Amino acid sequence: MHPALMKSAVAAIAGASLMCGPATAATAATDVARNVAPAAAPWVTDGGVVSHLPLRIRYGPTTADWIEGSFRPGTHLRVSCKVRGEYVWGNRLWYLLGDGQGYVSARYVRNYHYVPWCR
Repeated sequence: MHPALMKSAVAAIAGASLMCGPATAATAATDVARNVAPAAAPWVTDGGVVSHLPLRIRYGPTTADWIEGSFRPGTHLRVSCKVRGEYVWGNRLWYLLGDGQGYVSARYVRNYHYVPWCR
């Protein structure tokens, strides 16, 4: 990352922690690190977990990225957009969660509405 951008990102994170507390600062730091829009996504749609095992939330759109959590089978979730990532049982699409906090394989999510491509 360019040094000037890094300084402004650090300033934004510091400002967020002063205004909203440590949870928001952590979220802002994650968003800056991933270059993802903050939680206020312009488009969010609904989906449901269709796997028989817990669906892992990943930091990025691959199974090699670390696990940030999971959803139980049948869980209702919100997704904001889709990206191409690692193939999972013939499906290369991954959904960015509506809160911007991770990705899930589209192979195990039934989307109830159109999901746009991430910009």
